Amino acid sequence: LAKAAKSGDDLTVRVLRDAAHSVGIAAANCVTTLSLSCVVLGGGLPTEMGDLWTDWVGQSVSENVFPEELKTVKVVGTELGDNAGVIGAAIIARDCARKRDS
Repeated sequence: LAKAAKSGDDLTVRVLRDAAHSVGIAAANCVTTLSLSCVVLGGGLPTEMGDLWTDWVGQSVSENVFPEELKTVKVVGTELGDNAGVIGAAIIARDCARKRDS
């Protein structure tokens, strides 16, 4: 998908922009409800598409978040890429082991 979108395939771009819009609405709801200052996007699309995906989602967040003060929310991709889940699980396992041993 990322390769097709980056090469300018019209159908792929339309589908992904629509998906980014929906993700942005969901993120905007979370930002509005929790007054978040940053949204971190993880997974395959943000990793493979980079700024293109985060910009699309960020545009949708900005269009759908309220009140006005929350429109400054940052939308970024994870620095850990596809490894975020594995690293998070390892950290939880380490913390559980430490608690058990103390």
